[in-house]
Amino acid sequence: MKVAHTLSLAALALGMASSAHAAVPAGTTGKVVVPLTLNFVTDPITTFSGSLSSIRCTLTLTSDDALGKSDTLTVAAKVSGKSATCDITMAYLWHVLNKNSHMTIGYTVAATGVTNTGVLTATRVASGTLDKIVLPANGATTTYKAIGLTL
Repeated sequence: MKVAHTLSLAALALGMASSAHAAVPAGTTGKVVVPLTLNFVTDPITTFSGSLSSIRCTLTLTSDDALGKSDTLTVAAKVSGKSATCDITMAYLWHVLNKNSHMTIGYTVAATGVTNTGVLTATRVASGTLDKIVLPANGATTTYKAIGLTL
């Protein structure tokens, strides 16, 4: 009987301890919209708009939450005249422990010029951080005005 009573107390203690687990991660969703306008000064845009060349823009979202969330999206630029644009819209769904965590919004633009025979002629890279904000409300869209970059 004494053993059964001791086991009952141990089970009760374990049950109480298990109710003290860390909070369940909360889901937060949203979108980030970043329009980039690219102007080419050193080399003309035709250097980067051939059939083997490319201009690509990457949007990166990272969180300082304990769960370490991040997302990345890369899109091809649209060339028009002497400039190019990247209109990036990225949706995210993060499970975070702290809804007051921060989101850092960054970008990278990579332009590679390659001749029709496969010879690399030029490369340009630009990158930076646009913002560091408290995680937006669930379902929010964070939109930035056009950001001009010179390559």
